[in-house]
Amino acid sequence: MTPDRRVVEAWARYAALVTSQLEALDRDEIETVGLIGTQRDQLAAEIDRLEFDGTDPATLEEVRRQLATCIDADALLRERLELLRRENVVDTRRVDRWRGALRTYSRGHPGAAAIDVKF
Repeated sequence: MTPDRRVVEAWARYAALVTSQLEALDRDEIETVGLIGTQRDQLAAEIDRLEFDGTDPATLEEVRRQLATCIDADALLRERLELLRRENVVDTRRVDRWRGALRTYSRGHPGAAAIDVKF
């Protein structure tokens, strides 16, 4: 296999990893998204070590196509993760606002009925 072919195949594997992250995110498998991210980092380091001549126009076009796929999928992944982060912040703030009321409720009010529950 030529060095250029190795680069093309490495970028194809990278694009597949990004797509796998999106699919894991669709399934709410956040831990898998992180694990695949680690694999992406390792593959990126491998790609950095590969030599690429780039003189063959067909090979160069294939690398460009793989890179475009990677860029598009990565942008979508980042958007989706940012949306999840924002939703998490909103939900966390909502819980924080209710925390005081929940403490008051759990202590009960003078004269209010109480339920003694032991776990």
